[in-house]
Amino acid sequence: MYTEEVKRKINWSNIIKKGLLIFLVILIIFLIIWLFTRNTENKKQSVNFDDSNNSTITNKDAYTNEFITGYSYFHDTVKDYLLTKVTLPTNGNSIKYTLKELTDKGIILPFIYQDGETCDLEGSYVTVTNNNGKYDMTVMLVCGKEVAKTTEELGCNQLCVSGKCDVVVAPNEPDDELAYEYQFKQAYKTTETVYRCPAGYTQNGNLCVKDNKTTTNAIKKTTYTCPAGYEKVGLGSSTKCVKPDNKEIKPTVTTTYSCEAGYTKTGDGENTVCTKEVNANKTTNYSCPSGYTKTGSGANTKCVKTTSNNITPTYSCPSGYTKTGSGANTKCTKNNTESIEPSYGCPNGYTLNMNGANSTCTKSEDKVVTGYNYYCSSGSLSGTKCNIYVGERYYTFYESHGSSYNGCKLSGKSTAGCKNGICSQTIWTYKCDAYSYSVDASRNAVYGCTSGTPSGNSCITTINATVSCSKGTLSGNTCVYNTTDTKEPTISCSKGTLSSDKTKCVYNTNETKNPTVTDKYSCTNGVLNGTKCVITDNSKIVKDTKTTCPSGYSKNGDMCISKGTDYKDYTIKTEYFCKSGYTMYGEGASAVCTKGETVKVNAEKETKEVTKYRYKWSTETYLEGWERTGKSRQTKISSK
Repeated sequence: MYTEEVKRKINWSNIIKKGLLIFLVILIIFLIIWLFTRNTENKKQSVNFDDSNNSTITNKDAYTNEFITGYSYFHDTVKDYLLTKVTLPTNGNSIKYTLKELTDKGIILPFIYQDGETCDLEGSYVTVTNNNGKYDMTVMLVCGKEVAKTTEELGCNQLCVSGKCDVVVAPNEPDDELAYEYQFKQAYKTTETVYRCPAGYTQNGNLCVKDNKTTTNAIKKTTYTCPAGYEKVGLGSSTKCVKPDNKEIKPTVTTTYSCEAGYTKTGDGENTVCTKEVNANKTTNYSCPSGYTKTGSGANTKCVKTTSNNITPTYSCPSGYTKTGSGANTKCTKNNTESIEPSYGCPNGYTLNMNGANSTCTKSEDKVVTGYNYYCSSGSLSGTKCNIYVGERYYTFYESHGSSYNGCKLSGKSTAGCKNGICSQTIWTYKCDAYSYSVDASRNAVYGCTSGTPSGNSCITTINATVSCSKGTLSGNTCVYNTTDTKEPTISCSKGTLSSDKTKCVYNTNETKNPTVTDKYSCTNGVLNGTKCVITDNSKIVKDTKTTCPSGYSKNGDMCISKGTDYKDYTIKTEYFCKSGYTMYGEGASAVCTKGETVKVNAEKETKEVTKYRYKWSTETYLEGWERTGKSRQTKISSK
């Protein structure tokens, strides 16, 4: 009956106080999040660059001098590498290099940011995208809380000459000619320094850094307290403070027994036993009978007995020879006319193809250019030109570029909406009208032969080989001469191996038997049961004793006290603390607990000699001291 009376009693004063308190807490949290977001955005804003000022950071007040210096070095070094050493992507594709890849290749030297720290090796990167022949380079550098990102146009890579790619595509004049340039490389020796770190460390310049810090959220503890004379009923926000009416009874006590995970329970109550089974240790022994030798191991073990035997070898002479003597004194003689194969030769520059009397000489020469096939990677082919249509496009900026930008006219400006009194910057929009233009089509050379027969990429010329005799006279397809010849006989064994005195063939016979196999099982822990070990561990028994009170009663010491009808509000207290060994930073819900430190040691340094290559382009097909790489390109030469 008392529960219905509580429901009808509403304390409006407490409800209004709690509502105001909750509103104030939400307002404070919102202000903290808003201030933190604004601070983060200010720290991580993108950097605007001015190409006329060597791509330096214009809003320098937002960054440290170390970051500005590092960004300039990263940007300028990567841009030079892309313009001189890299084959840029085809239309619609991109390439990407992270700071880690660039430092691993030696393109960027490791540089320190602040207090021995390095920049983000994976979050810092450079990308190049081909947009219809225009190459956009984006550079991103992340060092600690400082972030900068820029995008600029590299130009048309197809016309790159001596590292200059910022030229405009224009059709060739009628009297211009195209020539092929070939890429060459030349090896040279230099030294480079490599730093190595122990396992678990990260390289940072010439230091090895290992972060042993552990950071966790602070532990939140909320307590609910009742006034004197009142008992707390329930948990958390469901807590109630009720005054007992002093009616006491003993609680009901129940105890259950169970085993920890992985163990099997047998018995019940205080007779509970916890056991588990594991595979027993298996030892397999392989043994052989007397006189046999054990070979192999494990399941491949065999028992082998070897017996030595011998037979008389066979002495034979080549066809036309007569056998004299016997045994080790056997000889082969022949007294008649003999012949040998003649020698075949070829003129200088030819390769001999041996085939007896049909031997030939061949010469292989590279095919020569007999014409060209034209094609377009974009646009439509018209004769030797590619007609390209570019649709209308737009540029948007947060600053004005006058009435036009890059051939595009100002089409309007707008301002994004405002929130909490803060408005975004003005957005300037420039519109580029659609246009079409024509460029030279790419072409593939068509190769053919001026002499010889085509074969793959070569032209083959074949002539008959010359014939000569080093001994005797040429007669048909052989060189004939008179001789008396003595040879040693051919000694062969139908079985076994010829002995050192050449009088017998010695061989072994092997008799093989399977070994006797015996298995033995043992236990490191527990009692052996067949092939299993039964482990008994009663320390794994989980004993759970519960005391419960009847409905309408609450626990109070060793007794159950009936609930009364007099209720009061509880007091809430929230505290934050850290485990032993941790240090707390911050206050309230934002507090964190940290322990450990950052360990820095010197990296192992090794200076070694390495081989690197320098590159150059030339219209010559051969340069002394240089090696062709296999790459080629077309370049325009004027006949004026």
